[in-house]
Amino acid sequence: MIKKWIKKNTAGIRLLLLLISLVLLSGCASPLMVKVQQMGLPDDQHAMVVFVRPSYFSMPVQKFGIWDSENFVGNLWAGSYIQYVTTPGKHLFLASAENWSYVMANLQPGKRYIIIANVFPGIWKGRVALDPVRAHDPTTDAQINDWLYSLRPTAFVERSRQRYVQPRIPLVRAAIEEYNSGNVLFLILKAEDFR
Repeated sequence: MIKKWIKKNTAGIRLLLLLISLVLLSGCASPLMVKVQQMGLPDDQHAMVVFVRPSYFSMPVQKFGIWDSENFVGNLWAGSYIQYVTTPGKHLFLASAENWSYVMANLQPGKRYIIIANVFPGIWKGRVALDPVRAHDPTTDAQINDWLYSLRPTAFVERSRQRYVQPRIPLVRAAIEEYNSGNVLFLILKAEDFR
């Protein structure tokens, strides 16, 4: 009897499943990050850090949260980058996935720095490793320009900040405490490492 009913109503069932899928997907597709235009170099009062994720490997991790201490920078998706304009001086950058990754940076005004977010398999989901591009690294300006041209520049939607950031602040503070305790590994981005 059920088989007969399903066979008779196949078109209606498919339409209902399609509508349910669209509703669920629209609920998940929160507008936290939007595509933006590529920026030029920062003015002489600011520095810029470009977080790039050139790898399109994304399963089972979709995004990494990028932080400047307790200031949320944005979510870094596969095949995208974030242009973060900030004050010169010392910064602690963190990325969160199954783990936390740390970069201590010293930024000069008017300069652009590059940090690559690499993806590695983890136990439950992917792991992240922030890798600053240094002045002496083999990463060429041509490769950086290719990333800036071929990847998608994104920025965080400010109206979503409070709702997204507030529940994550305790985790970020705990990660910063771990850094301050000296129990974590971190990489250094020096002032002269601009590109």
